[in-house]
Amino acid sequence: MKKPFFATEILVTAAIFIVLPEIYSLINYIEFLSMENVPGQIVINMNYPISMAAEILLGIVLFIQMKKSGLLRIPPQDKAVNPVLSFLILSGKFFLLFGILVMISILSTVVLFFTASLSPGQQFVTDFSALTVIWFLTGTIGAAFYEEIMFRAFLPDGLLYLTDGKCRACAEIIPLVLFALGHIYLGPAGVFNALAAGIAFRIFYVKSRSIWINICVHSAYNLIQFALAFICMNDQALIS
Repeated sequence: MKKPFFATEILVTAAIFIVLPEIYSLINYIEFLSMENVPGQIVINMNYPISMAAEILLGIVLFIQMKKSGLLRIPPQDKAVNPVLSFLILSGKFFLLFGILVMISILSTVVLFFTASLSPGQQFVTDFSALTVIWFLTGTIGAAFYEEIMFRAFLPDGLLYLTDGKCRACAEIIPLVLFALGHIYLGPAGVFNALAAGIAFRIFYVKSRSIWINICVHSAYNLIQFALAFICMNDQALIS
């Protein structure tokens, strides 16, 4: 893959799918601070599944592209490994990473306690239906897939490739900061949670060389968060 074209792709992709949405989130957060901390509401409409479909499609395209170009980290294949042992190892990695996320979530709750006045109380207001559930299930899993491909593989490894590995700090920090700021609509606790989780996800991806474990853990975490929120709010899911 030629570097000028790849650099252009990174800039265009980041601008459309990262920078613009984060500017929108920042504007909403600033508006929240100016409203004397009145909880806001987000009405679910057709824009949600359309935007999510675009992100999932982008994730698939980037995944295929990185795999073909050799930039996607893939664990070596060892046919001599016992399938049962391999499954146990993968399960152990899954629960280890998930446990780390739970610990980070607990710490985020502490941060939320001290920054409650700066954290928007947002609700998704919509009629409960099977279609709504499908949207959320697709969204939680799709968001995990997109975010892991984008922030744990495409951006950091792409920047490493463009700089020939000479600016590793920039390649690691820039995607991490962008990922964390993408959760600013959740307030300081949300940013802290995303920052800490982003560090854990990236380290785990580099060490395990398996993006699928990250995607599975991220999806499970999102689904459990949504399920708990739905139970707490009954027919309204509280995003916090």
